[in-house]
Amino acid sequence: MSVKFVRLSLAAIAALTISVASAQADTLKDIENRQSMFTAAKVHMGALVAVAKGAPYTEETKLHAQGMLALAMQAPRMFPEGSDMGETGALPVIWEKPEAFKVVLEGFRKSAQMVAEAEGANFGNAVNELGNACKACHDDFRQKK
Repeated sequence: MSVKFVRLSLAAIAALTISVASAQADTLKDIENRQSMFTAAKVHMGALVAVAKGAPYTEETKLHAQGMLALAMQAPRMFPEGSDMGETGALPVIWEKPEAFKVVLEGFRKSAQMVAEAEGANFGNAVNELGNACKACHDDFRQKK
């Protein structure tokens, strides 16, 4: 075996190792981003529910509604193939039944849009629908706490 062959082989192994490590780091970043997104959704939802229960509707409420809509629009990209690992509450069914998951995410987006567009008495009903959309996903696609 020549020295040149050994060096090329080691270089190839090193490149492959770096590539695998980089892909794993990207996947872990995907999971971290997803978890951060849902932490933000929880904050937005808390503010929206408070208004639905009688707190005053303010400009900040509108920002929370718009923020939730932005997250709902981003949600489908938060579950890339290969991100079904690590410390996460996401169930494998997300990747096993992607079409069913897409339907639930579309319900999330539609209900978040309803909240962003709701005014007056319709606001509480829209927030309730958003809660139902969240529950639909939590029931089937998220580990029970």
